[in-house]
Amino acid sequence: MNFDLEEDEFRERFSTEEACEEMLFQARWPKGFRCPKCGGVQAYFIHTRRLYECTKCYYQASLTAGTVFENTRTPLTKWFLAIYMMSRLEGINAAELHRLIQVTYKTAWTMMMKLRHVMGLAENQCLQGSVRFTNTIYGRNRLTLHSVSKYSVLIAATAEEECAEKIMMKRLADQQVGLLRPREIQAIHAKYFDTSPHHVKYLGIHHHKPFIRQLKSIVLQAQNWIYGTFIAIGEKHLHRYWDEYVYRYNAESRYRPILRDYNSVLLRSYGVQPRRWLMHDGKVSGNLFKMLLKHCSTTRTLTYKDIIHTPSIEHIVSVDRGWKTAV
Repeated sequence: MNFDLEEDEFRERFSTEEACEEMLFQARWPKGFRCPKCGGVQAYFIHTRRLYECTKCYYQASLTAGTVFENTRTPLTKWFLAIYMMSRLEGINAAELHRLIQVTYKTAWTMMMKLRHVMGLAENQCLQGSVRFTNTIYGRNRLTLHSVSKYSVLIAATAEEECAEKIMMKRLADQQVGLLRPREIQAIHAKYFDTSPHHVKYLGIHHHKPFIRQLKSIVLQAQNWIYGTFIAIGEKHLHRYWDEYVYRYNAESRYRPILRDYNSVLLRSYGVQPRRWLMHDGKVSGNLFKMLLKHCSTTRTLTYKDIIHTPSIEHIVSVDRGWKTAV
């Protein structure tokens, strides 16, 4: 099914709970119903209770149980629209979303934080293959009327033909400026990279080769997108907005070879200058919507209290500098 829909088309396609439930069923059980208790593959649908009763063990399974939608009082139609809006190029902030789907600001903010939680877990995997990384400053050279805090950040990426493919952004301890020491590099490697030391390269901070400029450019792009979309972000939840940017970037990277080929054709045949995020121009990325919905269907929800009490940063442990790890 094609999900590259305009907003009006999307609203019409998913205007009922039944339409959303059908799509969620396909995302959660693409090969058909699977009992969470016994693994049975057949079930009766109890219309009055919206439950699936396994024919083998008679367990009654809810479609939303064990997903980010569990125990929600917000209709799935509004959840789907929120996912759709977060899949667009420009993104959306909580103030805009609460007006769009007609919920309170707190509800809209919580929904978006839950979706960012899903994105963070989906990208919480060690990088593999050929990895390049550096440390830089987030919040640098930002033209704004407001004061912007600066944070030390680890930016890493898998390298494919000298191009950053899958990326990772992690907050480092505030004390960390300048070159990383060998012990710190080893700690980062052990925590975030699942590859041989021979395939990992720390680029330093004054490296002038294209790849390090590319990594620092990614941090700047993240900074500009976040401040341009959300205006003011507190330190406590900044990592969740990084998660959203990384999720978006990595989703696009899966199709970047296709984009490069298409851009080359445009430039060579028509003299049209290549454009970043070409797949998203004018329409929502259907692939991003489907991928995010799939991750929502396999990720347990978290409560508002879980969100506001979640530690804000993950510090790299360094014996030399005595950094502390957030618990």
